[in-house]
Amino acid sequence: MVLSRRFFLGAIGAAFVAAALGAQACETPETSAEDPRPVLSELASNVVVPGFAAFDAEAEVLRAALADAARSPTEPTVARARDAFFRARAAWKRTEGFRVGPADIDTWRASIDFWPASPDAIAKAIAMPGQHTKESVAALGANAKGFMAIEYVLFDSSTEHTSVLPALTTASDALARRAYLVALGEALRADAARFHDLWRAEGMNLGKELAEGTGFFVSTKVATDQLVRQACFAAIALESTHIGKPLGRQNGGTPVPSLEESPRSDGSLRDLASALEGISAVYLGQGERDGMGLSDLVRARSAVSDDHVIGHLAATQKAISDIPPPLRVSLLRDTAKVQAAFEASRALKTSLTTEVVSALGTTVTFSESDGD
Repeated sequence: MVLSRRFFLGAIGAAFVAAALGAQACETPETSAEDPRPVLSELASNVVVPGFAAFDAEAEVLRAALADAARSPTEPTVARARDAFFRARAAWKRTEGFRVGPADIDTWRASIDFWPASPDAIAKAIAMPGQHTKESVAALGANAKGFMAIEYVLFDSSTEHTSVLPALTTASDALARRAYLVALGEALRADAARFHDLWRAEGMNLGKELAEGTGFFVSTKVATDQLVRQACFAAIALESTHIGKPLGRQNGGTPVPSLEESPRSDGSLRDLASALEGISAVYLGQGERDGMGLSDLVRARSAVSDDHVIGHLAATQKAISDIPPPLRVSLLRDTAKVQAAFEASRALKTSLTTEVVSALGTTVTFSESDGD
């Protein structure tokens, strides 16, 4: 199932942090600062493997919904496809916090979630002669496939998305567009299955290797370091790219709504929340159940540092939830609230890339931890 987050379902603020700390003190199995194996085992079985399984499952739901919408394009079938899009994308964004593995995953990631999509490349793809298949889509450039291409077809730039249904029914290229949509769903599903196969026991079984610190991960130290780095990278991306760029942090402080990540679907705030959930999951060990996470290793060395991260996770979650949707409007009308989310995410990034890295002896290069 999709990762559950009790951490995000309780009260916000001081009571919220107290509950998280109390849960650690009362419910978390005892771990040793010198032995990360219990934590690695819990993260593998409770967070990482279920996380990629959830993405695979939601990608299959999306594939089926896109096929239904293409076979019979109506307001209800397109609405169901949009809902499936949001669920699959949320499951994918959650994996940002623990997306470790072979170098090949960078190529797979680009096929799934390259930003921005190219309207010209998508138009050319739709107009390609021959049958649209998952293989033909896989051969396309990253800017014409994956989530952003699906978003481009299922949504338009208007609030009501009024041009979508005519484009799928009465437009001259409607049949080709529908075939392209089906192939996009099949290609995304294949990529999701590839990620899942890395981790499940019937595939490459990286879950077992992560739990034991063997095989690809070499040792428990390497396994721990990879998870720490990925959590740091996800926090950097949240602060610098997902919030900072549209806020104008790289543009003299003038908001640039066109740089938000999911503009046509107005799903950018959902993306932010889901990405943060993934960071929280690997840090607090909250997946299918409340288990151990990196927090347990940090706390064994520095309770103060652990408290800081837990507090920053809560503050960032609240700041993101305080932004009125859609993000493109709030960037201009509620800039202060977006700025507050940026500052909260920056504090989270700083705690992870300094305090956690120091406590666990992980090396993160300057370019990786500089989110400006």
